[in-house]
Amino acid sequence: MKSTEWKPISDGVIPDDAFFAGSNPNSPLFVGRAYHGGDLLPGNVSLSNKVCYVPWQGKEYEKTEYEVLTGNNYKWVPYLTKAILVNAVPGGMTTDGTTLYIGRTTYNNTLTLGKVYPYTGLIYIPSSGLEYTFTQYDILVFKS
Repeated sequence: MKSTEWKPISDGVIPDDAFFAGSNPNSPLFVGRAYHGGDLLPGNVSLSNKVCYVPWQGKEYEKTEYEVLTGNNYKWVPYLTKAILVNAVPGGMTTDGTTLYIGRTTYNNTLTLGKVYPYTGLIYIPSSGLEYTFTQYDILVFKS
């Protein structure tokens, strides 16, 4: 069984083995997750801001207590159909027990990470205080 390791972050210090997810003009990005509204939500960790941004019910939330995905047994692939979820990396869970996955897309010329909700096949990303949805994105999967 493939597994993930998440490390809690304090004072914004990212561990050396954190999974690098890409970069923006101002900062490298890492896969993070944090609790909000009872849900454990995949999100976007910017090294320069030292917070994890998560999307939830139409808004973006900044979290100072979060975890970062570590290791290198992952790769990004284009999301084409729900069949890809078989090999997708779980990144969180809703209060009703739905597994959330990790995705990334570009919005306003900025790479942003967010949650992939399996029932809709959409990615939900946090940006500028709001939550946005997209149909085209990359999803994080385990390397074969």
